Amino acid sequence: MMGHGAPMQRPVPPPSAPAPVMAPRPAAPMMGRPAGPGPSPGQAPVMAGRPRFAPPPPVVERPAVRRGYVWTPGYHDWRNDRYEWVPGHYESERPGYEWVGPRWELQGGVFVSLPGAWVSLTSAPSVPPPPPQPEPIVAPRPGFVWIAGYQEWRDGQYVWVGGHWEEARPQERWVPGRWERHGHHWRWRHGGWRRR
Repeated sequence: MMGHGAPMQRPVPPPSAPAPVMAPRPAAPMMGRPAGPGPSPGQAPVMAGRPRFAPPPPVVERPAVRRGYVWTPGYHDWRNDRYEWVPGHYESERPGYEWVGPRWELQGGVFVSLPGAWVSLTSAPSVPPPPPQPEPIVAPRPGFVWIAGYQEWRDGQYVWVGGHWEEARPQERWVPGRWERHGHHWRWRHGGWRRR
C-alpha cells in the first residue's frame, strides 16, 4: 500500500469469504508505454529513480462483494527500476469516507506516484469545478488514445491534472471522468476503460 505514516493493517477476511478471482491482462512491457511520443534516441526511460513511461494497464481484479469491507484495487508500484503489480485487498468500511486509490501523474516529464487515501465525504467541494484548462491540440497517434485533463479536488482546492496518452485497448473504450452534484456537494466520478 502506498502512503505516508504507519502502514495500514489489513483485515483478515472471515473464513467464509471467497478469495477474489483475478484475471490478468495480456503481458505488457515492463517499462509501460510512452507518455507522449516516447523518449528520443539515447534518452533514458528513468530519471532519478522515476519512470518516464506510464505504467502498464492494470490487472483485472474481480473481488467478491463482502459486507462491511471495501475492496481497494491493486496498482503498479515503481521498484528496482521497473513497474511491479501490487494486488488489491479488502479494508474495513469507514462510514463517511470513500477510498481513492493511488495513481500515477505526469509531472515535469516523469511519472510521480500519488498515494491512495481515505477521503471524507463531507470534505467534498461545495462549489462546481472551474472550466477545463486549454490543452495543446493533440494530433492522432496510431495505437494510442488521448485522455483529456480534468480538475481534481486536492487539499481544499481544485487542481488541474493535465491530459496524457494511454495505449489503446481493442476490446475497450475510454469513458471520461466527470463531476456530479450530490446535494450541496460535488463528487468526482473517475473515468476508466469499459468493455465495448
